[in-house]
Amino acid sequence: MRRTAACFMVALLGVSLAVPPPVHGQDLSADAHRVVDYLLEDWQRQFSSTSIPHAIEYIGLEADDGLRLEVVRHLRANDSLARNLQWWGANNYLFSNLEKRLAKYLILMQEKDGALPSSAEAARVFEMPESDLAARLAFMESSGFLASADNALGFELAPGFRRWAGPLQHNFHTVRIEGEAPLDVW
Repeated sequence: MRRTAACFMVALLGVSLAVPPPVHGQDLSADAHRVVDYLLEDWQRQFSSTSIPHAIEYIGLEADDGLRLEVVRHLRANDSLARNLQWWGANNYLFSNLEKRLAKYLILMQEKDGALPSSAEAARVFEMPESDLAARLAFMESSGFLASADNALGFELAPGFRRWAGPLQHNFHTVRIEGEAPLDVW
């Protein structure tokens, strides 16, 4: 009986090892491939949960919303690439720390006041020009977190916004260790 179980386990293990890992890169630009490779290597470090914007920065690329969206779409479609993706979801890695704070603020205002603030009020709270805020909100819409709306902000929280962020709900901590690139932890 034990021998049969052992043979079954070996056969099962052999089958699972024979399945090729997900291929990343075939549908990615060269820069997106570099970012994905960086993240997959970084996420192997204990407690490391570096975001896409930080990875782009650490690689030395210019900030690029289109690149961020390309990477997150790939990670959403291939969540078996890393345990971080399976546990927390790809969306948790998309937003910059500013965008995470903005997302939490919008959720809080919706829950507290029953409406989102005006763009002027949100820009005041975040001490940024309305044009910069508009760019961040437009990016958040293109990511699926916001939807356009006819209100003072111009956006509303998209249906399913609570599930969009996964279990972490836009929480983050950036750790800085002397001599190393900062890393995000959850």
